[in-house]
Amino acid sequence: MGLRYRNDGVAGYTAATMYDDATHGDLLAGDGIFAAQIPPRANGTVVEFYVRAPDAAANIRYWPAKALDYNGTLDHLCDCLYQVDDTVNAGA
Repeated sequence: MGLRYRNDGVAGYTAATMYDDATHGDLLAGDGIFAAQIPPRANGTVVEFYVRAPDAAANIRYWPAKALDYNGTLDHLCDCLYQVDDTVNAGA
């Protein structure tokens, strides 16, 4: 199982292994909840990511799922995005 991420607009993804060992962002080892960590990015950076999950039979699922482009080819067109914001929240 793995996370793939990149700064939005960059050509290639970086792979990060996902773990279920209670030391990589998940709370309990062996509970079936996996986690990975994306290294810190500069303020304002938009990060794109998706999860790749193969099984023992070499079937692969993606979250979010690949989408069809205008030629009918499946690709990572609808990945998740977040923007880094280092503003301190003064609210409750």
